[in-house]
Amino acid sequence: MQLIHALKKQHLTLEEIKERLQMLKNQPASVDEIIDKIEHLQEQMKHIQEEVLELKPLLKQLDEQQIKLMTKPLAQQGYTLLHTLALLIGENPFI
Repeated sequence: MQLIHALKKQHLTLEEIKERLQMLKNQPASVDEIIDKIEHLQEQMKHIQEEVLELKPLLKQLDEQQIKLMTKPLAQQGYTLLHTLALLIGENPFI
């Protein structure tokens, strides 16, 4: 159901949505498995976002050099995640 909502947000026609759903049904991987993985990733990303927002006021207690030192690994991992998502989106015309 979430997949249909995501496709609607892309302003696809009902016929285009049906075509894409049919293509997914013909894939060897279970559509339910894909949806479960996507939902799991969404939950993890939401949790990370909440933790980052909780961290922000704590960082205000540090000076600029300490902030840079402590957040550098986080920023590097964030860029890696962003790059991975960009590759996924680039490989998948349905996103």
